[in-house]
Amino acid sequence: MHGNAKTIATVLCAIFLSFSSLCSAQNDAERSSQESLSRFIDAVNSNNPAAQKDYIRTHYLPGFLAAYPVEMHYATLSRLFAEQGKLELPSFSQPEFSDNVFHASAVVHSDKTELWTEITLYFANKHPTQITGVRVRNADFKSVPIRTKINTNRQLKREIRSLTKRLEDKGLFSGTILIANGSKALFVDSVGFSNKRYKIKNTRTTKYNLGSMNKMFTAVALMQLIEQGKISLDDTIEKFIDSSWLAPEIAQNIKVKHLLSHTSGLGSYFNEAYENSPKDHYRSISDYKPLVRSETLKFNPGTQYHYSNTGMLLAGVLVEKISGQDYFDYVQQHVYAPAQMVNSASFELDDPIPNLATGYFPNPMNKTQWKENTYRIPVRGCPAGGGYSTVDDLHQFAQALLANQLLSEANTEKLFKVHDNLGAHGYGFGFEVDDTAETTIVGHSGRFDGISANLDIFTKNGYIVVLLSNQSAGIAPLRQVTRALIHRLGTPQ
Repeated sequence: MHGNAKTIATVLCAIFLSFSSLCSAQNDAERSSQESLSRFIDAVNSNNPAAQKDYIRTHYLPGFLAAYPVEMHYATLSRLFAEQGKLELPSFSQPEFSDNVFHASAVVHSDKTELWTEITLYFANKHPTQITGVRVRNADFKSVPIRTKINTNRQLKREIRSLTKRLEDKGLFSGTILIANGSKALFVDSVGFSNKRYKIKNTRTTKYNLGSMNKMFTAVALMQLIEQGKISLDDTIEKFIDSSWLAPEIAQNIKVKHLLSHTSGLGSYFNEAYENSPKDHYRSISDYKPLVRSETLKFNPGTQYHYSNTGMLLAGVLVEKISGQDYFDYVQQHVYAPAQMVNSASFELDDPIPNLATGYFPNPMNKTQWKENTYRIPVRGCPAGGGYSTVDDLHQFAQALLANQLLSEANTEKLFKVHDNLGAHGYGFGFEVDDTAETTIVGHSGRFDGISANLDIFTKNGYIVVLLSNQSAGIAPLRQVTRALIHRLGTPQ
């Protein structure tokens, strides 16, 4: 017994030493990765091209450095400073290890833009201080470090009002925000100008361009026809879309569910032909045919996710073919009307529509520092985007969805579910989906020159947030912080 105990003790000691060595190695790697993140951020904050290029040559692994010219690596650092200014580094995340590589992240804050950014550096195990990859993206709301404790809706309103004012003062946000819980609007605020030329202020009734948010309305419309048994999610689209739209050998492989989930393999009609064409040409869906008919597949439908404006445009074509109505008339009668969305439509921009916001994007070469997007966007929106709405109409839309007034509960749930079996991620049928154990957010965003829009529906605690802006990237900090605050607030008080 004594011998066995000694053997066991020896084995346990060996295991402990091995574990200690592993922990020590991981601790060393963690310290090295944090030091590397700090050096990376110092290099960005230096705003010195020579110093930034010297940092890259010194700290990037030779293979990574050789993969792209130094100027491309440098562009990542210089663009980050140009967009965000000086970065503050309040926190690191725990490094993650795999067999051949590990990565570490830091969430940094920009005082210039109020945006939180996640910077991730990748390292090879044998070179824990040398970088093999860099990723920069807006920080997920769950990782945003909120310093203020939020317990009530009053505190939520105070924090968002303060942020909105700071963004307005910096010229970063022009638009309207609405925060509601169920049918009750808790907070509505408008800042900036809907038309800078004539100094017309944004208001609660301003109609903003939604960009891609129209995809939600198209998905609801098509799902209504599915609910009526006029078409199936598993139908292939060549039954309804002829060769003037898409080659038959392509259409016969694409199913309705692929269009709605961005797993069709199709791309975007925002191509060179679109850029070189007059934008007042696009008034009906059929006007988009020349931009679409030469599309090819990037992959076999139903195997991968690739965001596709062409796919959702064709979903609108299906609505027309199956309903026998003009797409815009169908959506007006079967989506907007039952949801009591009285200020929403795909307006033709050469009609004198009241309260319509003009979009603006930065232009440093112009003495006003801004450029109107009038000649960048189609004269009329389409099933993939470009319609107009107000914060109150989108609040009505969210309530109608949740009350199953537009679709049955089962089909509404299909919109809000990520269909992993199709290769989709972060997207259901026409709706973006952010799903965690604590918080589920469904809705859609919209982005283009002079357009920044978002609808968030918090399905577990009843909050609804509408953000509409007539400036490029105007809502990013508000969307991020509002999500973080509501996530922490939980059940309304």
